[in-house]
Amino acid sequence: MYDYLDKIFELDSILLTLDKKDNSTYFLDFLHNNSFEVVVLRLNPGKKDTQSAHSEDELYFVMEGKGYINMLEKNHELRKGSCIFVPSKKALFPWKQGTTGSFVCI
Repeated sequence: MYDYLDKIFELDSILLTLDKKDNSTYFLDFLHNNSFEVVVLRLNPGKKDTQSAHSEDELYFVMEGKGYINMLEKNHELRKGSCIFVPSKKALFPWKQGTTGSFVCI
């Protein structure tokens, strides 16, 4: 039933798996069951998250880099260590500005 209980997930390993996907793939669902899912999202410079609003609540935790999210008509900076809650059915998506580095969140 819970075959992931003894598994430790390494971000570097997950990002390597993401690297092996085609160039348009910027997120990877690496853990899910009927009550939750965990996704890593990596945006390269100038890229936006183009997914539609989700039916589930979301929690973004920034692992590296810097990005932005627009909430209540104001842009907010997200950086390593930032955590943000996005309610279900809200179209609040992060994006990466600048020309260097990546923005990675889980």
